[in-house]
Amino acid sequence: MPTGGGKTLSSLAFALQHAVCNGLERVVYVVPFTSIIEQNAAVFREALGDEAVVEHHSNFQYPREGDENWDKGSASLGLATENWDAPLIVTTNVQFFESLFANRSSRCRKLHSLSRSVVILDEAQMIPTDLLKPSLAALWELVGNYGSTVVLCTATQPALQGLVPPDMPAKEIAPDPARLFEVLRRVAVSQLGAVEDGKLAEEISRQHQALCIVNTRSHARDLHDLLQGKEEVIHLSGRMCPRHRAKVLAEVRRRLRDGAPCLVVSTQLIEAGVDVDFPVVLRAATGLDSLAQAAGRCNREGRLECGRVFLFDPIGHPLRGWFERTATAANMTLRGGADPLSPKSMEQYFATLYDLEGGGLDKMGIMGRIAEGGSKVQFQFAELAQTFRMIEEDMMSVVVPWDEEAFQYVRHARSSQTPYGLLRKVQPYVVQIPPWEFLDLQKNHQMEVLEINGGTMAVLADLSCYSDEVGLQPSARDGHAGEVLIF
Repeated sequence: MPTGGGKTLSSLAFALQHAVCNGLERVVYVVPFTSIIEQNAAVFREALGDEAVVEHHSNFQYPREGDENWDKGSASLGLATENWDAPLIVTTNVQFFESLFANRSSRCRKLHSLSRSVVILDEAQMIPTDLLKPSLAALWELVGNYGSTVVLCTATQPALQGLVPPDMPAKEIAPDPARLFEVLRRVAVSQLGAVEDGKLAEEISRQHQALCIVNTRSHARDLHDLLQGKEEVIHLSGRMCPRHRAKVLAEVRRRLRDGAPCLVVSTQLIEAGVDVDFPVVLRAATGLDSLAQAAGRCNREGRLECGRVFLFDPIGHPLRGWFERTATAANMTLRGGADPLSPKSMEQYFATLYDLEGGGLDKMGIMGRIAEGGSKVQFQFAELAQTFRMIEEDMMSVVVPWDEEAFQYVRHARSSQTPYGLLRKVQPYVVQIPPWEFLDLQKNHQMEVLEINGGTMAVLADLSCYSDEVGLQPSARDGHAGEVLIF
């Protein structure tokens, strides 16, 4: 499979060819995280030009009338964002799927544009398992009744047998995936067994360039603390605002390109499409899909004969919830010494995981509600829209004035009576934290809550709480919150 921008352009080239040959109207490119959407959109603009591409996600704001850099072109693109009226739309899983289940006109306005379109789901394995059945049902509705084509683009193809209508089977585009896997094999996976943090830090320190991916923010902080004092050590996590992470990733890529020492400790956020190329990757116990994504950051460009990937069980950091279930499915699949990255192992892994999940593939019972509403011709649109949520809403947003641009936004929020569009402009400076931590910041006068546009914007007032190394510092009573990874 092509790497980096090559993979992105390959999937786009297929979609454009299919659209032209079948008289379809546009391509909708859907990615799981905002951390990779800007990277892909930049690749598309370079290939197709600015006016052909519309970005629609929380970190992107087209200039509004009255803004310093507003012009007719930006006005046209801003309008196209509202109804997805462009040859190529680049958006997120949240925007795409929640719009399909929405009941508000602002979100439903774009739905007509999905008819007769090619929808590419990049990193398709990242569709939340507890929403898998309703998500697939929405996709098959587009295919069956609206003339659209759906492309699932991933190195770890989910096992969808039994989850798709029998008259609409999924088709493999790539010829002979098993043979392609062998031809394009770039890494070898070894198992280290149970490892405590001290030994893990020693192993990382012995490398010239290496990436270690762990399951939680707290584990990433612990490892970073053990490695502190080494200039070559870099930390990445969701405790950093997106603009900060982008700068750190740029520095990582520079070091890798220049052959400089580079040791990165990261949470899972680096796995989904982030274009980095390490000779060595270490991955904490996880599902095979995450292991394959981690392996995709190793020898990515094929410069080495074989990259090295090490899977380890972290001592003192027990797996819980989703992480425990995926690791269990992986262990069941690998009994007998199967190759963890082979297509056969991946198919068995997803089948095992879905079997373990059972009714959890539609945890909120959305399909049952749709069936009940259909039988009475009384669909509960508002209830379904509220129930179908790809991101839990119990996290709170804090704006971090991390650079001069962010400071200017905050000043504008304080002084302007109508700071139009400001809430979206500050998204690259937002960190998501649990409610109890939000309350702690407020109680300790470390955060300021501003009234804006009829709502509120929380701003970090005490910048000593934010570190260039690890981002927003954990609260003093942070005992277990780090055990849940937030992207």
